[in-house]
Amino acid sequence: MSHKRIPCKQLAEFQNDNKICLDLSFQSEERWNDTQRRKYINSLLSDSCPTPVVLADVKSCMEYCKKQFGDDSADYLYFKDKDENGYEFISIDGNNRSRALKRFIKGEFGLSIKGDLKIKNIEQEAYKTWKPTKSTRFYHSLPQYIKTHFDQDVYVIVYKVGEASLADLCDLFLCINDGVTLNPQEKRNAIVCQLADIVRLLSKDFDEFFSLYWTKDSKNRRNHQEFIVSLFVHVTRLTSGNINKQERDSAYSDDSDELKNVKKVRDILRVASECCTNYDKGGKLLPNEATRVDLCMIIHYLLSSNNKITNKRKFFEWFVESYNEAKNAKDENGNNVILWHNGNGLDPRDYAGVQRSYDSGHRNARLEVYVKALSKLDDDVIIQKDSKRSFNFKIRPQLWFNQQKKCAISGKVIPLESIMDGNITHVDHIVPHAKGGETIIENAQLVFADENLNKSDDVPVGSL
Repeated sequence: MSHKRIPCKQLAEFQNDNKICLDLSFQSEERWNDTQRRKYINSLLSDSCPTPVVLADVKSCMEYCKKQFGDDSADYLYFKDKDENGYEFISIDGNNRSRALKRFIKGEFGLSIKGDLKIKNIEQEAYKTWKPTKSTRFYHSLPQYIKTHFDQDVYVIVYKVGEASLADLCDLFLCINDGVTLNPQEKRNAIVCQLADIVRLLSKDFDEFFSLYWTKDSKNRRNHQEFIVSLFVHVTRLTSGNINKQERDSAYSDDSDELKNVKKVRDILRVASECCTNYDKGGKLLPNEATRVDLCMIIHYLLSSNNKITNKRKFFEWFVESYNEAKNAKDENGNNVILWHNGNGLDPRDYAGVQRSYDSGHRNARLEVYVKALSKLDDDVIIQKDSKRSFNFKIRPQLWFNQQKKCAISGKVIPLESIMDGNITHVDHIVPHAKGGETIIENAQLVFADENLNKSDDVPVGSL
């Protein structure tokens, strides 16, 4: 890695001429506001900004990868693509700084007019005090001697990486930023693996949805992408596993189980996006991330059980209504309804309480709220695809709760995720239909499929 001092104006011209590639694997979009940009320009003029910019030289890295890995390697092709698109450098660190220079020179913001500037090395003096005004604060209106000084004598240190693979650049980025400013998702994003690419693609494909609920600054910190990773973990582990930093980190591997569920997560985001972008224009109906997770959990629950949501307006209205009922639910004493405790009756949690955690037990309690509320959905909202059963889909959760979550024949516990799965559970006529049994909830029971298939058509004692 070599380094040298180059004029700030030259670095700005690299940006202006699109010579520097911003690869979102390494860096985020600009985060600085004009106040931060002004402080940076001020620090340059006063010679008090030692922080270097780090760039990878595209041609040098391309030739290095060709020698090391061959001209058919992914690393070589990565740099070759950048070269063919006219890029000379890839930004590793310093994107906000180099873009601030570009914006300043283009006149998109000016210097602060509050207070004096101490400018170093003007006309052989150690410092010279100057106070910007409304008419002199912008680059093109600077006094000529200051403008000349900025163009010719104000430098920034640039470190140039000349021999590196794509993985090397990721490692360098993480090394530079380790323990400084990066949050966990920003660190995951820099890992070279399939899931990192997939998460970035999904965040782009459903940007309209994410823009409803995540601010620009939040998206720049990749918080919406962590939401996507949480969905991957949930779909992969369902309610048997927690969603935490360790599980999210472990998903960023090319042999992770999460990669098997790309289509499922995409389908969830597609339905959620269609609901929210059409029926929550102001982005106010799902006030927190946990509620958005809950929406995606019930969508996944239905889709994975061979159901199709045919009326998304009614479905979304049902979800919002169910959410509001859950957070405001009271027991007979006027206290918040408890949905979960630790098994010993300790740490009781209402709906808001279980929303504060992504542990499996808390997510399970939240999902049960919406499964139970499915009985309130109109019959035209959800259809069960390829169903040969006569009972309406809504009867399944009703029977599950009525039977204390157990199979009516074997007495074994039926997992929450199996209630709607026709391959695992059946809604059975207690008195067989062939013997005159009616297709009503009073004559129905939820049973494991194998138990039902082994059951005879004998009429139970006392049912006639």
